[in-house]
Amino acid sequence: MKVSYKGKDFSVAEGRIRKNGKEIAYAEVVEPDVAVILPILENDTILIERNFRPVLGKFIYELPAGHLNRGEKPAEAAKRELAEETGYRAKTLKLEFVAYSTPGRSKSKFFHFVASGLCKGNTHLDKDEIISIRRIKIGKALGMIRSKQIMDEKSIAFLEYYARGKFHGRDIV
Repeated sequence: MKVSYKGKDFSVAEGRIRKNGKEIAYAEVVEPDVAVILPILENDTILIERNFRPVLGKFIYELPAGHLNRGEKPAEAAKRELAEETGYRAKTLKLEFVAYSTPGRSKSKFFHFVASGLCKGNTHLDKDEIISIRRIKIGKALGMIRSKQIMDEKSIAFLEYYARGKFHGRDIV
């Protein structure tokens, strides 16, 4: 593979692979794995972020998440990101599922954790982050997906996954 672009958070590499007698050219976005956290409070209340995304030029609602640092385990990254972005620490952190975000372009995996037994502390946002935290009911979050207030795919997938388990007789917390 040949690196054709190297940036601060990711690079792009180009390669070729032979499969079933075909030679296939491809480009891969090389970036760290991601920890995604669904912070659960009492009475089906969750924490959600209102996060400014410069690429979009606007604030969006999403679950706390962040890249794993080199050598960091997914659960360590989840604890770190939860504390940095929300100020909360979790007594219990449970890995629910792992998924590729864009398997046509990246090997990056998203590790989805449910955080419960939350204790409030202080946020430690990165210098380029503008985030505020909201407490909302899981039902309201699902409504925000349907009304296109939540359009972040990792958040949509995790909220729908959680709600399906929670409200169909299987409590996953």
